[in-house]
Amino acid sequence: TFLTNHYNSPFHDNNNTIYFKNFHCLPQARVTRLLSLILDTNFARRNRLVFSCTYGFKGNIPESCLTYIDKLSCVTLYLPPLRERTAEIPALANLLLSALNVQYSREILGLDNDALKQMQDYHWPGNYSQFQRILTGLAMAASDSYISGLLTEETLKKELVFDAAADDPSFSGTLSGERISLDQPLNRITLDIIRTVLKKN
Repeated sequence: TFLTNHYNSPFHDNNNTIYFKNFHCLPQARVTRLLSLILDTNFARRNRLVFSCTYGFKGNIPESCLTYIDKLSCVTLYLPPLRERTAEIPALANLLLSALNVQYSREILGLDNDALKQMQDYHWPGNYSQFQRILTGLAMAASDSYISGLLTEETLKKELVFDAAADDPSFSGTLSGERISLDQPLNRITLDIIRTVLKKN
């Protein structure tokens, strides 16, 4: 309703760049409605639209994304997954750590050799978003100027629970030795995680 009716909606603006992240997660009904709005209002002619979608290893581009590519004559860009660009991980880590140092008033200089090797050996199913989330957690937990390999290994193991959940909604993961059913609404999953953490601490 906001996108179509509110006076401050981006649909009423011109010459903007609007980014639709994780476009593949939208339900098909909303995908169709959004496409109708874009076409009916000439929104794509008045603004620059960027859509991003993620698909699994050796998977196909989601049908909804293909529809937009066809209807809006989109220019498509393929970004290889992080697991195929492991040589870039040291540079990406340094850039992100520099930003985190400014944002959180930290003085993390980088990763030690063991931590860097573990980061490069990991398969990164969540790509850069997962890399950013893990490195941010490591930077917040680090007590030294360098992030150590031991801390990285522990964090990566915890991440596997959430990676499996993203690939399979019926997956039941473990957190701190306790099983958490992921085949339930998100608010229930969050509540179970909070209870588990509180119980542990």
